[in-house]
Amino acid sequence: MKEKGFTLIELLAVIVILAIIALIATPVILNIIDDSRNSSTEQSINMYGKAVENAIADYMVNNSSKTIPKGSYTQTNNGKTLKMGSIEISVDYDGNKVECNTIQIKETGKVYLANCKVNGTDVDYVYGGEKSTVEPVSTFCVAKNSSEAGSTTIGTEYQCDVDPNSTEDNYTFYVLSTEGSNVNLLMNTNIADDYTYVDEDTIGRDVESYYNYGSSGWSKLSTEVATLTSSWKNITQSARLPKFEELANKNVCGVKTEKIDYVYDDDYDYNYTEGLFYYSRCPEWSKGNYWTGTRIGDTGVWAMNTEYNTLDSFEIFEFFDGEFKNVKFGIRPVITVSIFDLS
Repeated sequence: MKEKGFTLIELLAVIVILAIIALIATPVILNIIDDSRNSSTEQSINMYGKAVENAIADYMVNNSSKTIPKGSYTQTNNGKTLKMGSIEISVDYDGNKVECNTIQIKETGKVYLANCKVNGTDVDYVYGGEKSTVEPVSTFCVAKNSSEAGSTTIGTEYQCDVDPNSTEDNYTFYVLSTEGSNVNLLMNTNIADDYTYVDEDTIGRDVESYYNYGSSGWSKLSTEVATLTSSWKNITQSARLPKFEELANKNVCGVKTEKIDYVYDDDYDYNYTEGLFYYSRCPEWSKGNYWTGTRIGDTGVWAMNTEYNTLDSFEIFEFFDGEFKNVKFGIRPVITVSIFDLS
C-alpha cells in the first residue's frame, strides 16, 4: 500500500510558520534574559549602595562623630574602601564587583552612585537619584590642587567661601592643625593691621599702671577678631587668633633657636639675659606680621615677625622716648571647619 507524505509545499509552509514564530519569540526571550540580567546588576548596585550607607553609620559611631562625612569619594580595594583625602570608610560588601566613577555622600547621609560597572559591564542605573542628574555635594573649601582634595596635611591650600559680603569669590586658607573631625585653617593674609594687644589707653607713662590694667585687656584682641569676622558663614565656631603651639609645630616653624634678649629691671633700665628663643624656618604661607593668642608671663606674647621671618616673643609694650607705648601687629584669623567641608 502506498503511504502518503507531506508535499513540498506543505513542508515549506511549516518552515515559514516556524520562522515567523522564531522571529516573534526570539526578541521576547532575549528581552526576558536582558531584563533578568539588568535586574541582577541593578540589584548589585542597590546592595552596594545600602552597604555604603551602613558603612557611614559605622564610621560615625567608631569616630564619635555627629557630622555626616559628606563629599565625593573614590574606591579602592575592589570597592571595599572609600577614600576622600585623609578619610577612609570601610564597606562590608561581598556581592558582585561594583565599580562607580561617581560616589557621593550627601549632607543627609544618603548615597549617590552613578556611572557604574558590575563585574566589568557598564550599567545604565543610578542609585540614590535621577539618571540625568549628578548633584554637587555642598562643600565650601576647595583645594587649589585637585589631587589634594580633602587633605588635612599641614600647609594644604584651600579656597573657602566664608564671607558673603566680600567682593572676592573666595579667601585663601592653609591647613594649620586638626582636632578630631575639625580642621583649623590659617588665612593667607591679615584682615587688619596695626592692632595693639590691649586697649590703647591701658598703658601710660607709669609702668605700674601697665601691670595693673587687669585681665580685661587681654580679651580685647579676641573680641576684635570676632567682630571683624562676624559675617562669616559655614565655620563651626568663631574665628580666633592662631596658637603658639600650632605655629611652633615641627611642620610649620619647627626650628627652635636660642637668642639673647633683654628684660627691664626695677629701675626701668634693660639688661641682657640669655635663655630665650624663637622659631625659624617658617613656610611662606605662614609668614607675616600678626599676633598669636598665646601669652608669655605677664607682658609677653608670641607673634609672627616678617622682618626676620620668625615666630618670636614680644613685649606688648615698648619703652621709647621716656614713655611706654603699645606694640602693634596685625590680625590673621584661624577658622575651624568640619573635615567634610573640604573637597
